[in-house]
Amino acid sequence: MEKLKLVKVAFDMDSHEFSQGFVEVSQEHALHDYNSIIGSRMIDIVSISDDIAVIVDDEGLLVSDNPVFEIQFGQVEMQFAGTLLFASQTDTGEGLDLISIRNSDFLELADKLKLRIIGVTA
Repeated sequence: MEKLKLVKVAFDMDSHEFSQGFVEVSQEHALHDYNSIIGSRMIDIVSISDDIAVIVDDEGLLVSDNPVFEIQFGQVEMQFAGTLLFASQTDTGEGLDLISIRNSDFLELADKLKLRIIGVTA
């Protein structure tokens, strides 16, 4: 079974440092893998452009000591709590499907994504 390659962005509350890297998830067990990687029970998938989506913890604001991110990507400004996963997305004609991060989307993320910590959940 093919694996999806995603970009993971997290913030270590002890060292006060961002970490990022690539992670792989099984398409067959994607939901389980997303939840395991970001430490969630439920996820949201949010489009930040026509080609890029971010996978976030649906209950991230309810979890104590989660970093709260403000992201800016082009004209889009949003706030999320917890670890973030970025994926490319494609229009199937019936909706959007997540796919491995494309090189062009990764370069666009690296160039345009502005990320800052604006707080910590209580």
